[in-house]
Amino acid sequence: QLKSDDKFPSQKKKTNNKSSWCKLCVSKKALAYKRTKRGLILTMYNSQIANSKKRKMMIPSYSKDWLINSFINDSKFNEMYLSWIENDFNIDFKPSFDRLDDTISYTKDNIQVLTWKENREKSVISVFSKPKGVIQLNKDKKIINVFCSTKDASEKTNISKSSITGCCSKSRNSAGGFLWSWSSCRI
Repeated sequence: QLKSDDKFPSQKKKTNNKSSWCKLCVSKKALAYKRTKRGLILTMYNSQIANSKKRKMMIPSYSKDWLINSFINDSKFNEMYLSWIENDFNIDFKPSFDRLDDTISYTKDNIQVLTWKENREKSVISVFSKPKGVIQLNKDKKIINVFCSTKDASEKTNISKSSITGCCSKSRNSAGGFLWSWSSCRI
């Protein structure tokens, strides 16, 4: 099928400055690769890096090659991968890497394979099962108080719960004239 030039992305190394593949074909090819075992693991590795940076945590302590080699023939991963394909790539069945301990970054000893649905449900349960502790600090970063939750801190200091949360999440610098940080463990 003949396609117009505007359907092909620019590519400087080509004599006509156009790619051999149209934009739609490039998208289909990329999607097909992301649905291979290797492509899926590589996509998840790149997500781990992005999520680690977003959480202000260390990036994974392992390489993409280690992750691929460790899981490409893993029986649990392969079982989930086949189930994902059998369920027409439904996201609930998609394999996902989960941190065993959510307070630390991705390490070789801190990952497990879950389906995307199991991982999502686990995060919802952990968020609602125990409140996160918060630490109140002065401007010199000396600890003033530790609270079992943002609600507890807000009630005892008369500082807005959302302001404390914003400070802990790094979207605000301070709340009520104090610095705030999540506690490293749930209280």
